[in-house]
Amino acid sequence: MAAAHVTGSLLASGVNTHERPSKVAGLSGVATIGEAQFKLLSLVGRKPELKGVVAAKLAALADELEMTLSLDTEKSDNNISPRGPLDHLPLTTTTTPGSGPSERKHEADSNPVDDLKKRFLDFKINYYLKQPQFVEPLKTGQSPKILFIACCDSRVTPEYITKARPGELFVLRNIANLVPPMEVAGKLHYGTSAAIEYAVLHLKVEHIIVNGHRACGGIQALMTQKRGGKTTDTGSKSFIGDWMDVARPAKTKTLEQCGHHDLQTQLRFCEKESVNNSLRNLLTFPWVKQAVDAKRLQLHGWYYDFVEGALSTWKPNTPGMELLT
Repeated sequence: MAAAHVTGSLLASGVNTHERPSKVAGLSGVATIGEAQFKLLSLVGRKPELKGVVAAKLAALADELEMTLSLDTEKSDNNISPRGPLDHLPLTTTTTPGSGPSERKHEADSNPVDDLKKRFLDFKINYYLKQPQFVEPLKTGQSPKILFIACCDSRVTPEYITKARPGELFVLRNIANLVPPMEVAGKLHYGTSAAIEYAVLHLKVEHIIVNGHRACGGIQALMTQKRGGKTTDTGSKSFIGDWMDVARPAKTKTLEQCGHHDLQTQLRFCEKESVNNSLRNLLTFPWVKQAVDAKRLQLHGWYYDFVEGALSTWKPNTPGMELLT
Protein backbone atom coordinates (compact mmCIF):
# COMPACT_ATOMS: atom_id res chain seq x y z
CA MET A 1 0.00 0.00 0.00
CA ALA A 2 1.50 3.32 -1.04
CA ALA A 3 2.09 5.82 1.74
CA ALA A 4 0.72 8.54 -0.54
CA HIS A 5 -2.81 7.35 0.17
CA VAL A 6 -2.79 8.64 3.72
CA THR A 7 -1.32 12.12 3.63
CA GLY A 8 -4.78 13.67 3.68
CA SER A 9 -6.84 11.09 5.56
CA LEU A 10 -5.19 10.92 9.00
CA LEU A 11 -7.43 8.48 10.80
CA ALA A 12 -6.22 9.63 14.18
CA SER A 13 -7.69 13.07 13.46
CA GLY A 14 -11.15 11.65 12.92
CA VAL A 15 -11.45 12.45 9.22
CA ASN A 16 -14.09 10.45 7.37
CA THR A 17 -12.13 8.82 4.55
CA HIS A 18 -15.28 8.27 2.48
CA GLU A 19 -15.96 11.98 2.05
CA ARG A 20 -14.00 14.68 0.23
CA PRO A 21 -13.82 17.41 2.88
CA SER A 22 -12.63 20.90 2.17
CA LYS A 23 -11.21 21.22 5.69
CA VAL A 24 -9.24 18.59 7.58
CA ALA A 25 -10.50 18.33 11.14
CA GLY A 26 -7.87 18.39 13.85
CA LEU A 27 -5.11 19.96 11.75
CA SER A 28 -4.28 23.42 13.03
CA GLY A 29 -3.78 25.96 10.24
CA VAL A 30 -4.37 23.43 7.42
CA ALA A 31 -7.43 24.08 5.27
CA THR A 32 -7.32 21.43 2.56
CA ILE A 33 -5.97 17.96 1.91
CA GLY A 34 -3.67 19.38 -0.73
CA GLU A 35 -2.24 21.87 1.75
CA ALA A 36 -1.70 19.07 4.24
CA GLN A 37 0.29 17.17 1.63
CA PHE A 38 2.42 20.15 0.73
CA LYS A 39 2.98 21.00 4.42
CA LEU A 40 4.37 17.53 5.04
CA LEU A 41 6.60 17.60 1.96
CA SER A 42 7.84 21.08 2.82
CA LEU A 43 8.75 19.93 6.32
CA VAL A 44 10.76 17.01 4.99
CA GLY A 45 12.39 19.31 2.45
CA ARG A 46 13.60 21.59 5.24
CA LYS A 47 14.68 18.76 7.50
CA PRO A 48 15.93 15.85 5.35
CA GLU A 49 16.89 13.94 8.48
CA LEU A 50 13.17 13.31 9.04
CA LYS A 51 12.81 11.29 5.83
CA GLY A 52 13.11 7.92 7.50
CA VAL A 53 10.71 8.77 10.32
CA VAL A 54 8.13 10.26 7.96
CA ALA A 55 8.34 7.30 5.56
CA ALA A 56 7.84 4.82 8.40
CA LYS A 57 4.86 6.70 9.82
CA LEU A 58 3.24 7.10 6.42
CA ALA A 59 3.71 3.42 5.69
CA ALA A 60 2.04 2.52 9.01
CA LEU A 61 -0.86 4.90 8.32
CA ALA A 62 -1.19 3.46 4.82
CA ASP A 63 -1.57 -0.04 6.23
CA GLU A 64 -4.19 1.20 8.69
CA LEU A 65 -6.13 2.97 5.97
CA GLU A 66 -5.96 -0.09 3.72
CA MET A 67 -7.53 -2.17 6.46
CA THR A 68 -10.21 0.45 7.14
CA LEU A 69 -11.19 0.79 3.49
CA SER A 70 -11.40 -2.95 3.00
CA LEU A 71 -14.12 -3.06 5.67
CA ASP A 72 -16.41 -0.78 3.70
CA THR A 73 -15.99 -1.54 0.00
CA GLU A 74 -19.47 -0.33 -0.88
CA LYS A 75 -18.71 3.24 0.16
CA SER A 76 -15.15 3.25 -1.07
CA ASP A 77 -16.30 2.19 -4.54
CA ASN A 78 -18.15 5.48 -4.74
CA ASN A 79 -15.25 7.61 -3.58
CA ILE A 80 -11.90 5.99 -4.38
CA SER A 81 -10.65 6.22 -7.97
CA PRO A 82 -8.69 3.22 -9.30
CA ARG A 83 -6.52 5.40 -11.53
CA GLY A 84 -3.55 6.01 -9.30
CA PRO A 85 -2.20 6.41 -5.76
CA LEU A 86 -3.12 10.10 -5.44
CA ASP A 87 -5.97 10.53 -7.91
CA HIS A 88 -8.63 10.42 -5.18
CA LEU A 89 -6.84 13.09 -3.14
CA PRO A 90 -7.31 16.50 -4.78
CA LEU A 91 -4.65 19.15 -4.30
CA THR A 92 -7.36 21.64 -3.38
CA THR A 93 -11.12 21.46 -3.12
CA THR A 94 -13.93 23.81 -2.20
CA THR A 95 -16.49 21.03 -1.99
CA THR A 96 -18.06 20.42 1.40
CA PRO A 97 -19.38 17.08 2.69
CA GLY A 98 -22.81 16.35 1.30
CA SER A 99 -22.37 18.51 -1.80
CA GLY A 100 -24.70 17.95 -4.72
CA PRO A 101 -24.28 16.10 -8.05
CA SER A 102 -23.01 19.15 -9.94
CA GLU A 103 -20.02 19.56 -7.60
CA ARG A 104 -19.22 15.85 -7.76
CA LYS A 105 -19.36 15.93 -11.56
CA HIS A 106 -16.95 18.88 -11.54
CA GLU A 107 -14.50 16.83 -9.47
CA ALA A 108 -14.80 13.90 -11.90
CA ASP A 109 -13.99 16.13 -14.87
CA SER A 110 -10.41 16.54 -13.71
CA ASN A 111 -8.01 18.96 -15.32
CA PRO A 112 -5.11 17.05 -16.96
CA VAL A 113 -2.60 19.56 -15.59
CA ASP A 114 -3.97 19.07 -12.08
CA ASP A 115 -3.59 15.31 -12.61
CA LEU A 116 0.10 15.84 -13.35
CA LYS A 117 0.47 17.86 -10.15
CA LYS A 118 -1.03 14.98 -8.17
CA ARG A 119 1.31 12.51 -9.83
CA PHE A 120 4.25 14.71 -8.87
CA LEU A 121 3.25 14.29 -5.22
CA ASP A 122 3.12 10.53 -5.79
CA PHE A 123 6.60 10.70 -7.35
CA LYS A 124 7.95 12.76 -4.46
CA ILE A 125 6.57 10.46 -1.77
CA ASN A 126 7.23 7.10 -3.40
CA TYR A 127 10.49 7.81 -5.25
CA TYR A 128 12.20 11.04 -4.19
CA LEU A 129 11.75 10.47 -0.46
CA LYS A 130 11.76 6.67 -0.36
CA GLN A 131 14.73 5.98 -2.66
CA PRO A 132 17.46 8.49 -1.78
CA GLN A 133 20.11 6.10 -3.08
CA PHE A 134 18.99 7.00 -6.61
CA VAL A 135 18.21 10.67 -5.99
CA GLU A 136 21.22 11.91 -4.03
CA PRO A 137 23.89 11.28 -6.73
CA LEU A 138 21.86 13.31 -9.24
CA LYS A 139 22.05 16.44 -7.11
CA THR A 140 25.68 16.99 -8.05
CA GLY A 141 25.61 16.02 -11.74
CA GLN A 142 24.64 13.47 -14.35
CA SER A 143 26.55 10.65 -16.00
CA PRO A 144 24.18 8.78 -18.32
CA LYS A 145 25.70 6.05 -20.44
CA ILE A 146 23.10 6.26 -23.21
CA LEU A 147 21.90 8.97 -25.59
CA PHE A 148 18.36 7.93 -26.54
CA ILE A 149 17.01 9.60 -29.69
CA ALA A 150 13.25 9.17 -29.89
CA CYS A 151 10.16 10.59 -31.53
CA CYS A 152 7.95 13.22 -29.90
CA ASP A 153 5.00 10.82 -30.21
CA SER A 154 3.22 10.66 -26.84
CA ARG A 155 2.93 6.87 -27.12
CA VAL A 156 6.70 6.40 -27.24
CA THR A 157 8.13 7.55 -23.91
CA PRO A 158 11.74 6.29 -23.56
CA GLU A 159 11.86 6.27 -19.75
CA TYR A 160 8.52 4.48 -19.55
CA ILE A 161 9.08 1.70 -22.10
CA THR A 162 12.60 0.98 -20.76
CA LYS A 163 11.73 1.52 -17.08
CA ALA A 164 14.81 3.74 -16.84
CA ARG A 165 15.46 5.70 -13.66
CA PRO A 166 16.25 9.43 -13.66
CA GLY A 167 19.87 9.88 -14.71
CA GLU A 168 20.11 6.73 -16.85
CA LEU A 169 19.18 8.20 -20.23
CA PHE A 170 20.08 11.45 -21.94
CA VAL A 171 16.99 11.85 -24.11
CA LEU A 172 16.69 13.75 -27.39
CA ARG A 173 13.19 13.82 -28.89
CA ASN A 174 12.08 15.30 -32.19
CA ILE A 175 9.56 14.57 -34.92
CA ALA A 176 10.26 11.06 -36.31
CA ASN A 177 13.48 10.58 -34.29
CA LEU A 178 15.66 12.04 -37.04
CA VAL A 179 19.35 12.90 -37.11
CA PRO A 180 20.31 15.30 -39.91
CA PRO A 181 23.74 15.03 -41.55
CA MET A 182 26.19 17.44 -39.97
CA GLU A 183 26.32 19.87 -42.88
CA VAL A 184 22.55 20.32 -42.70
CA ALA A 185 22.36 20.25 -38.91
CA GLY A 186 24.99 22.97 -38.68
CA LYS A 187 22.89 25.32 -40.79
CA LEU A 188 19.35 24.65 -39.63
CA HIS A 189 18.94 22.13 -36.84
CA TYR A 190 20.97 23.45 -33.93
CA GLY A 191 18.85 21.79 -31.24
CA THR A 192 19.47 18.26 -32.46
CA SER A 193 23.16 18.70 -33.27
CA ALA A 194 23.83 20.53 -29.98
CA ALA A 195 22.27 17.69 -27.97
CA ILE A 196 24.38 15.09 -29.80
CA GLU A 197 27.53 17.17 -29.28
CA TYR A 198 26.84 17.57 -25.57
CA ALA A 199 26.11 13.87 -25.10
CA VAL A 200 29.23 12.66 -26.90
CA LEU A 201 31.82 15.30 -26.05
CA HIS A 202 30.75 16.34 -22.55
CA LEU A 203 28.75 13.49 -21.03
CA LYS A 204 30.91 10.86 -22.78
CA VAL A 205 27.97 8.53 -23.44
CA GLU A 206 28.94 5.03 -24.49
CA HIS A 207 25.86 4.21 -26.56
CA ILE A 208 23.51 6.05 -28.91
CA ILE A 209 20.12 4.48 -29.59
CA VAL A 210 17.95 5.76 -32.43
CA ASN A 211 14.47 4.51 -31.64
CA GLY A 212 11.87 4.39 -34.43
CA HIS A 213 8.31 3.26 -33.91
CA ARG A 214 5.20 2.00 -35.62
CA ALA A 215 2.54 4.42 -36.88
CA CYS A 216 4.92 7.38 -36.97
CA GLY A 217 3.07 10.47 -38.14
CA GLY A 218 6.25 12.06 -39.46
CA ILE A 219 7.01 9.05 -41.69
CA GLN A 220 3.43 9.01 -42.93
CA ALA A 221 3.74 12.68 -43.83
CA LEU A 222 6.99 11.92 -45.67
CA MET A 223 5.56 9.00 -47.64
CA THR A 224 2.33 10.76 -48.62
CA GLN A 225 3.68 14.26 -49.21
CA LYS A 226 4.22 15.43 -52.77
CA ARG A 227 7.19 17.53 -53.76
CA GLY A 228 6.43 21.17 -53.16
CA GLY A 229 3.66 20.41 -50.70
CA LYS A 230 5.27 22.15 -47.76
CA THR A 231 2.53 24.42 -46.51
CA THR A 232 0.04 23.98 -43.70
CA ASP A 233 -3.73 24.05 -44.10
CA THR A 234 -3.60 27.76 -43.29
CA GLY A 235 -1.15 28.40 -46.13
CA SER A 236 1.84 29.09 -43.89
CA LYS A 237 5.23 27.43 -44.20
CA SER A 238 5.35 23.85 -42.91
CA PHE A 239 8.31 23.21 -40.65
CA ILE A 240 7.41 19.50 -40.63
CA GLY A 241 7.78 19.28 -44.40
CA ASP A 242 11.29 20.76 -44.37
CA TRP A 243 12.29 18.68 -41.34
CA MET A 244 11.14 15.41 -42.90
CA ASP A 245 13.39 16.05 -45.91
CA VAL A 246 16.13 14.73 -43.62
CA ALA A 247 14.57 11.27 -44.07
CA ARG A 248 14.04 11.54 -47.83
CA PRO A 249 16.79 8.96 -48.57
CA ALA A 250 14.72 6.46 -46.54
CA LYS A 251 11.69 7.24 -48.69
CA THR A 252 13.70 6.73 -51.86
CA LYS A 253 14.92 3.30 -50.71
CA THR A 254 11.41 2.36 -49.59
CA LEU A 255 9.95 3.13 -53.01
CA GLU A 256 12.78 1.22 -54.68
CA GLN A 257 12.24 -1.92 -52.63
CA CYS A 258 8.56 -1.75 -51.65
CA GLY A 259 6.99 0.49 -54.27
CA HIS A 260 4.78 -2.36 -55.50
CA HIS A 261 3.38 -2.98 -52.00
CA ASP A 262 0.48 -1.22 -50.26
CA LEU A 263 1.02 1.97 -48.25
CA GLN A 264 0.99 0.26 -44.85
CA THR A 265 3.82 -2.06 -45.89
CA GLN A 266 5.76 0.90 -47.20
CA LEU A 267 5.26 2.81 -43.95
CA ARG A 268 6.55 -0.07 -41.80
CA PHE A 269 9.62 -0.41 -44.05
CA CYS A 270 10.32 3.33 -44.10
CA GLU A 271 9.98 3.65 -40.32
CA LYS A 272 12.87 1.23 -39.92
CA GLU A 273 14.90 2.49 -42.86
CA SER A 274 14.67 6.01 -41.48
CA VAL A 275 16.42 4.74 -38.32
CA ASN A 276 19.24 3.42 -40.54
CA ASN A 277 19.40 6.79 -42.29
CA SER A 278 19.81 8.55 -38.93
CA LEU A 279 22.51 6.08 -37.86
CA ARG A 280 24.43 6.87 -41.06
CA ASN A 281 24.00 10.59 -40.48
CA LEU A 282 25.43 10.27 -36.97
CA LEU A 283 28.74 9.24 -38.52
CA THR A 284 28.93 12.55 -40.40
CA PHE A 285 29.68 14.24 -37.06
CA PRO A 286 33.48 13.83 -36.74
CA TRP A 287 33.50 13.40 -32.96
CA VAL A 288 30.86 10.65 -33.25
CA LYS A 289 32.85 8.81 -35.91
CA GLN A 290 36.08 9.18 -33.94
CA ALA A 291 34.47 7.73 -30.82
CA VAL A 292 32.94 4.86 -32.82
CA ASP A 293 36.25 4.09 -34.54
CA ALA A 294 38.00 4.12 -31.16
CA LYS A 295 35.32 1.74 -29.84
CA ARG A 296 34.36 4.20 -27.11
CA LEU A 297 30.87 4.57 -28.60
CA GLN A 298 28.36 2.10 -30.03
CA LEU A 299 25.38 2.89 -32.24
CA HIS A 300 22.10 0.99 -32.05
CA GLY A 301 18.90 0.92 -34.08
CA TRP A 302 15.64 0.18 -32.29
CA TYR A 303 12.08 -0.13 -33.55
CA TYR A 304 9.20 -0.15 -31.07
CA ASP A 305 5.89 -1.65 -32.23
CA PHE A 306 3.43 -0.50 -29.57
CA VAL A 307 0.57 -2.25 -31.37
CA GLU A 308 2.15 -5.68 -30.89
CA GLY A 309 4.20 -4.81 -27.81
CA ALA A 310 7.43 -5.78 -29.56
CA LEU A 311 10.90 -4.27 -29.84
CA SER A 312 13.37 -4.93 -32.68
CA THR A 313 17.04 -4.06 -32.17
CA TRP A 314 20.08 -4.10 -34.44
CA LYS A 315 23.49 -2.54 -34.97
CA PRO A 316 24.67 -0.77 -38.12
CA ASN A 317 26.39 -2.99 -40.68
CA THR A 318 25.59 -6.06 -38.64
CA PRO A 319 23.43 -8.79 -40.18
CA GLY A 320 20.33 -9.93 -38.34
CA MET A 321 17.84 -8.27 -36.06
CA GLU A 322 16.88 -9.21 -32.51
CA LEU A 323 13.15 -9.23 -31.84
CA LEU A 324 11.93 -8.86 -28.24
CA THR A 325 8.29 -9.77 -27.68
